[in-house]
Amino acid sequence: MALHFDETMIGTVEAPQGTKAFSFIISADSPSLSALGGWGAMTLTGVATIEGIVQDAPLLAGSSLEIGLPFHRYLKYQLAFRDNSGETWRFFGQKTPTFQHPFRSMTTLRGELFRNGRRLGAATVHFRFLDLPRFLASWRLKSMVGTSVL
Repeated sequence: MALHFDETMIGTVEAPQGTKAFSFIISADSPSLSALGGWGAMTLTGVATIEGIVQDAPLLAGSSLEIGLPFHRYLKYQLAFRDNSGETWRFFGQKTPTFQHPFRSMTTLRGELFRNGRRLGAATVHFRFLDLPRFLASWRLKSMVGTSVL
C-alpha cells in the first residue's frame, strides 16, 4: 500500500531583494506506508512560486518529504525547482511537532532557500486552516500498482 496527499504552503522568504512572498503546492506520494514512520521519503511533485522571481515553477526530481512521526517528531521538506534563466533553487525546511503547540508546530514550516547552492535567506511558510478540507479530502491509500483503494 502507498499513500498520496496534496498540500499548499504560503509564506515569505527573506531574500537579498527584501521580503518576498513564497509558496508551493505539492502532491506527495509514498512508495509504501513505511514512509509515514520516517523509514523512507515521499516523492513530491507540484509547483513553487517566489514573488517577482519565479511563477509556478515545476518541482524537480528529488524533491521529497520525510515524515518521521510519531517516533522522530519531524517532517523534512526538500524542494528543488528552476527559474526562467535555468538557475536551480532549493528549499530545505522542517516542521517539529510539539505537544505544547500541536497546531502551530504542524502548520508552520521554517527553512532556508538557496539559489545555485548559495544561501539566500530564511523562509517561513504556513498551512492555512481554510485549506484543511481540501487537504483531508486529498488523502488516498493506493495499491502498489497505482489504483486508489479509498
